[in-house]
Amino acid sequence: MKKQFLLVLLLLGIIFCLILVCLKKMDINKRKNNQFIFSLYSNSSAGYQWKYEKSIENIIKINRTYDNSGCDKDADGCGGQDVYTIEALRPGTVTLNMKYVHVNGNTKYTAVYEFVIDDDLNISESHYGTYFEKDK
Repeated sequence: MKKQFLLVLLLLGIIFCLILVCLKKMDINKRKNNQFIFSLYSNSSAGYQWKYEKSIENIIKINRTYDNSGCDKDADGCGGQDVYTIEALRPGTVTLNMKYVHVNGNTKYTAVYEFVIDDDLNISESHYGTYFEKDK
């Protein structure tokens, strides 16, 4: 009787561990390799540029590049994309407040990204703002 009880406990433990592994693999909202990449339309020749502020330092690293490969070489004023690579440095939650600002100080669009970094440095992301509503 005691052996059967221990065997049942062992089987329940194995089943519990398998369930946890399966649930972790089903989480499709997280980005792998501790990075998340997104892009925003940008056209500095029109006097606008994206500016941002982080709510907390030392949780993410931000790398920004500009891509105007869709423009004809002779096209003046052709816009492109600001491409942001977010790298998780340590677990935590950080908000990235972004504004598409004209040189005169007027804000045309806002974009807010919220990042949650887990202990394995996987990134979950959500976003909102006027930038995402402009094409509706």
